[in-house]
Amino acid sequence: MGNRSRIRPSGPSRPSAAALLTAALGLLGPDGRILLRFPNGQSPFSGLYQNGDLTHVSRFTPASLRQLAEPCGLELAGAFNHRSMPPGLRALKRRAAYWVRDMVETVLGLVYFGRRVPLDPNIVVVLRRKA
Repeated sequence: MGNRSRIRPSGPSRPSAAALLTAALGLLGPDGRILLRFPNGQSPFSGLYQNGDLTHVSRFTPASLRQLAEPCGLELAGAFNHRSMPPGLRALKRRAAYWVRDMVETVLGLVYFGRRVPLDPNIVVVLRRKA
């Protein structure tokens, strides 16, 4: 058989993500924050982003990122849906759409999980140095 080229994803695995967080902690000031944006592993809508990019080799959720960050000396300060606001009238439409999304997300989260669960395809997570 001839040589077969193998696609090797360049995104972080969980061990290399832990090493990256440990390195970031060394650069973080006392009140500094680390912002991460990645496909939301707990969302049924993240598949397009997760599976459509070979660099996404691990699925992360706020809970799994908390488990990954704590041994590195970091704690989860928050997990949020990404919001972008265009100027003018489009901003009002976008705010209304976000409000509807937030209500649906809150109701579904309370019914199924007992708390609100961000369901956007991508999520923004904030980490800080452990207190």
